[in-house]
Amino acid sequence: MRCRGAACQRPANRKNGRCRLQSGVSTSAKTEEGRAQILAANLRNGKFNKDELEERRENVARGQEIRKELRQMERELIAGGPLNKHWRDSFLS
Repeated sequence: MRCRGAACQRPANRKNGRCRLQSGVSTSAKTEEGRAQILAANLRNGKFNKDELEERRENVARGQEIRKELRQMERELIAGGPLNKHWRDSFLS
């Protein structure tokens, strides 16, 4: 059935006799083993798994800490005098 209440006009699949769009939702895994497989499965089209996502989050946090330390060092060098406030402009030219 479609949202208007009428039957879907698409042809049915030979395998299950239902349209591929309105064939019904998955009822998900029923066993503990099946649920564990879903939790361990790759995410986002199989491109990343949970371990890789966690590693990426750690790398992002590490990078943020490093950038924070670099900004602090830059502020200290500018305040102390050895570094010009507009050093980036002269560095990139």
